[in-house]
Amino acid sequence: MSRSKVLSEHRVHEVQAAALRVISRKGMNGATMQDFADEAGVAKGTLYLYFRDREDLMERAADYAFSTLEAKLASTLPQISNFAGRLLALIRSEIDFFDEHREFFRIYIALKHAPDAVHQSARRRRMCHPRYSRHLKRLEAMLSEAMERGEVRKCDPARLALFVSESAVALMLRRLTEDKPPDAEADVAWMADVLLHGLAAKGT
Repeated sequence: MSRSKVLSEHRVHEVQAAALRVISRKGMNGATMQDFADEAGVAKGTLYLYFRDREDLMERAADYAFSTLEAKLASTLPQISNFAGRLLALIRSEIDFFDEHREFFRIYIALKHAPDAVHQSARRRRMCHPRYSRHLKRLEAMLSEAMERGEVRKCDPARLALFVSESAVALMLRRLTEDKPPDAEADVAWMADVLLHGLAAKGT
């Protein structure tokens, strides 16, 4: 990759990160292209070299945010040896990610999906995205390894990966709609406990 190409990509990433911060602070209505430029330390006209408009910048900022989460999970999870620890790290990383960008993703979901079809349309888009497919494959491999070690009961790892992932997504979406979501660590512990130990009451 040429030096100019590297610099262009670096600048685009800086602007995307700046957009996440500005929208999280000011909301979509209060955020302007000038705000994004000021936050990124570039001229306003520079933004239009890389983005069509504010909505295009927001869409690509969301992709950038998900890419950072994917990279974090790809580097963090393999360093944890046992399945329970990996599951906790996975859920904690995802909850922290959405809490950090809470206002951004509340606005993003509201803009991208009609209120009466938000879950269905979001799920269709998610299922078709290569990044989500990679995430499911990584989770499937993690579950397969845990099954081989006897940490997880044997079943179809692909379907189990989908169940675990979609359960996590449902929790993240719920937290985004709540004015005062429960403590993040409490939700991490609750979800991990349900996934690891099931729904049956102790002693039954």
